[in-house]
Amino acid sequence: MKLINIIRTLLVVFVMTVTVPVTAKHSINGGVKGAKLLYSKISTRQYTYRDRGRKYTTLSPKASVNYSAIGIASYYGGKFNGRKTANGEIFNENNFTAAHKTLAFGTYLLVTNLNNGRKLIVRVNDRGPFSHRRILDLSKRSARYLGMLKKGITKVKVEALKVDKNGYISGKGVRSLLKIAKKSGLSLKIKSKSHRVVTKKVVNKSSHNIIRVVQFKSIASAKKIIRAVKPRAELKKTGKYYDIFIYPTNIAQTKKVRKQLAILTHNKIFTYTTKKQKEKKVTKKPVKKSKSKSKSTNNIIIKVENIKLKSTAKKITQAVKPKAEIKNNSKYYDVFIYPEDEKQAKKVRTQLHILTHHKIYTYNKK
Repeated sequence: MKLINIIRTLLVVFVMTVTVPVTAKHSINGGVKGAKLLYSKISTRQYTYRDRGRKYTTLSPKASVNYSAIGIASYYGGKFNGRKTANGEIFNENNFTAAHKTLAFGTYLLVTNLNNGRKLIVRVNDRGPFSHRRILDLSKRSARYLGMLKKGITKVKVEALKVDKNGYISGKGVRSLLKIAKKSGLSLKIKSKSHRVVTKKVVNKSSHNIIRVVQFKSIASAKKIIRAVKPRAELKKTGKYYDIFIYPTNIAQTKKVRKQLAILTHNKIFTYTTKKQKEKKVTKKPVKKSKSKSKSTNNIIIKVENIKLKSTAKKITQAVKPKAEIKNNSKYYDVFIYPEDEKQAKKVRTQLHILTHHKIYTYNKK
């Protein structure tokens, strides 16, 4: 019996040592999922090759790091899984990797799905896709995280990143990465354009942090989380599921709660902030708004479509700041939001990506 207990203990220790590094490999990079931004040697080899009658010349490391583009992305896996990639690695459809026609191997890419706002970091280790209509071929796992498995293709924004031996990040995607890190209250090691190395710590200036844990199937499991965390928390029903809203008092407490939640639950966790407005006595006379036929001064309209429940649609209209309305669309409901300007439109879109998983469209009313 003693021998069996010793073997069981050793197995537990072995499992812990194996699973911990795997979890760390795909940790958050300034609030973005995907490949962890570790030092990756970028290939300096430049060459020209042909495929299907087209000629391609690979980019230098410097040109690769300054790369940014918008286009259609696809994904690959299946029969390619286990085969050699163009840089000699074995392709694994469960890794966060991508194929590009000309980018230097080892370049990291911040990929944004422009249809749903999801972001992911991948590493270039293969060549493709060899279609002039597509700019990137993602691994199957990357496609799943970006929410494009069903359709197979999606419109994306691709921004390059580089990590040096000291862990400093540079490249075209740094600005976007900093914006995400600012919302998460994390710090990033950034290399400036003048090549002077600086550590830029991003401080969350907002006075109110909110952590949202979504899609609990039962009230009992959600209440267990509420009892376990220290800050104030509340339970809200959204459709068939239940969401928990937790309100930490500062950034340090937010980080502690997120680490605690990562152990307690496998449900999706979102962190966002709302700024508290200072109350001021207004002595000036209120300015009368000029009447106009358009509901938006900048003619920008944001549409959230195919919402099953009217109550869910009402929650969205109540949560956003600009004027919004609900319209019946056959069996479903659509929410139309009218921001005052482009800046407010960006804020609303960021808020909507947290509030809902429905499709969001932005267009100008002519």
